[in-house]
Amino acid sequence: MVASLLFSVTAEAHPAVEHWPVPTSAVSEVELPVSEPALRAAILSGLSVAVERTDPVYRTDGFVSRDGSGHEDWTPVLAEESANALFGRAFFRDPAHSRELFAHFMGKAIVSSYYRSEERALDYGVTFSISLAAVDEAKTRVSIRTLESSVGVGREFNVHAMGFVPKSEPVPASPLDEYKLLVYVAHLAGVALNPLPKEEARARR
Repeated sequence: MVASLLFSVTAEAHPAVEHWPVPTSAVSEVELPVSEPALRAAILSGLSVAVERTDPVYRTDGFVSRDGSGHEDWTPVLAEESANALFGRAFFRDPAHSRELFAHFMGKAIVSSYYRSEERALDYGVTFSISLAAVDEAKTRVSIRTLESSVGVGREFNVHAMGFVPKSEPVPASPLDEYKLLVYVAHLAGVALNPLPKEEARARR
C-alpha cells in the first residue's frame, strides 16, 4: 500500500519566499494602562466577529484573507480561554498555558503583512498566544507570541480530492502580523499604537 496518498506534482518551481522589512516600532509586547482582569475581558469580548465586523479600526487595519478567486476581504481573529476552548484545546492541554489566550482565524489563512513572493503578499496560516501579566493594579504587560505559522507556496496534487490543493511550508513567526494583533489589542484597551506604515502594510495589494 502506498505510504501516503498526498504527494506533490511540480510543474514549475515556486518563487522564493521573501519578506518586507520590519520597522523598529513593530514590537510584540507593550504595557497598557489597564488592569489585567479588565484587559482580559476586553480582549475576549473584542476579538469576536460581532465587534470586528462593525469596528472601523479593525475593518481598516485588521486582518484580511483571500477567497479562491484572489479577492481580499476582512476576516475575524477570535480569542479563546482555557474554559471554553474549541480551536485551542490542544494548546490548553499544557497547564502552563492556562492563563494565556489562544487567538486564531478558524483555520483560515490570512494575507501576511510580512511574507511575500515577487512583491505579492503570501497567504499565511497562523495561530497566536496572548499573554497578560499584571504590572500593578492599573497596568498590564501584554505579549503576542506566534504558535504555528506557514505560508502558501503553490499547489500540490491530492489523491483524495482528485485535484490540486494549496501547498504550504512552515516559516518563522511574522513580526509584522504579531504587531498588527498587538495594535488591535491595544485599541480594545483604549490605547492607540501606530499602525503598520503603508510601505509594510502591503497585504492588501
